[in-house]
Amino acid sequence: METDFIRIRQRMTLGDLVHIISTARRNIFPVIDEFGRLLGVVQLDDLREDMFKREKYGHPISDYMIQPPDRILEHENVQSILPKFEDKHTWMLPVVDKQGRYLGFISKSRILNAYREQLVRIQQ
Repeated sequence: METDFIRIRQRMTLGDLVHIISTARRNIFPVIDEFGRLLGVVQLDDLREDMFKREKYGHPISDYMIQPPDRILEHENVQSILPKFEDKHTWMLPVVDKQGRYLGFISKSRILNAYREQLVRIQQ
């Protein structure tokens, strides 16, 4: 699980996020509430056009927020995770605990790399 994503709050504005993006290394931002629950995500591609229009900087970030295609529960086994990636045609999904609190993201490529490493170890 990758945890180096910058969390943002729903009450933030596009202007707030543009400031954050200037130092961010990722192109997806989990939107959380005051309890850390995942409300949705904002993808850089979905706001790219507006991020250069200063007149839109006051717009709430919720205008750009979407629901992720699915969520992965903490401690969910890989046999149930891989079909979520395939069924939803996505490469990255958020991980939440039983209360819906955001923990990080898992990428399909990371799972496949770990699987490949296991196969190499078995073959040696």
